Amino acid sequence: MKSEVLLPRLEELAKRLGITVRSFRPVPGETLGHGGLCKVRGKPNLFIDSRATDREKVEVFLEALKHFDLTAVEVEPEVRDLLARSEGK
Repeated sequence: MKSEVLLPRLEELAKRLGITVRSFRPVPGETLGHGGLCKVRGKPNLFIDSRATDREKVEVFLEALKHFDLTAVEVEPEVRDLLARSEGK
């Protein structure tokens, strides 16, 4: 599945899991990645570099989503397969 199709599906899944998705623009200089998951006031937030490619954004979502229990959430089969493959890395 292409990143531009997958990205909105991953964002919707994150929102259904109660994750706030935020876009950010890093300060000039070296950065350590394209985003990541953290808690702000006890609630999960996923920060994603607005300048990252769609593929890089997908990788940030996949890394974050593997920390959540997806058994009680409806997930499209293609997305579930991708998540399972990313956990095997």
